[in-house]
Amino acid sequence: STETDPRRVLRGWGQFTTEVAPELAPVLLLVRGAAATDPEMTALLEEVETQQRTRMRHNARRLQRRGWLRPGIGLTRATDILCVYSSAELYEQLVLKSGWSLKQYGEFVGDALIAALLPG
Repeated sequence: STETDPRRVLRGWGQFTTEVAPELAPVLLLVRGAAATDPEMTALLEEVETQQRTRMRHNARRLQRRGWLRPGIGLTRATDILCVYSSAELYEQLVLKSGWSLKQYGEFVGDALIAALLPG
């Protein structure tokens, strides 16, 4: 992306979660539930989580290379933060259980990423 404003980038990522989460989160939550008793589902869940972490590490590296991360936030911490805010569990808690709209959810994720990752 050629965007030069990190806040716009992270708000865009928040918006992107509103497009992806409604499709993926319910499936991931079902797989997570099935993994408790099914070794094949456990393996699938581990694979999906590894792929997500790889994508979030790539995103964190992009932020780091651009010099956008707050001092003291390294690649691993930024990856952890991105994983939390893109998790199926967060979508489940805010949208499915608490009734937030997708717009509210996406804005929350974008604002939370800004607060957690960028210099104040």
